[in-house]
Amino acid sequence: MNVWLHTAIAIVSLYAAYYAGTNWGRKNQIGTIFTTLLSSLENDGFIRTQIDADGEKEIIPISEIERDAAKRASEV
Repeated sequence: MNVWLHTAIAIVSLYAAYYAGTNWGRKNQIGTIFTTLLSSLENDGFIRTQIDADGEKEIIPISEIERDAAKRASEV
């Protein structure tokens, strides 16, 4: 193995490791930001969520919230 082949292999390996790390890091970071944003909006009362059959949070559409509010208002 000569010097140039060794250098090329090292550079390609370093680039692959850098690309993989930034790509996986970005995916993890986006998930964390999204989860934090949804939790903050729910805690402040801007959105409502419910747990679906799979155990995941699902945002309730505004039409359902309005329908439930009108139903409760008519019962009173």
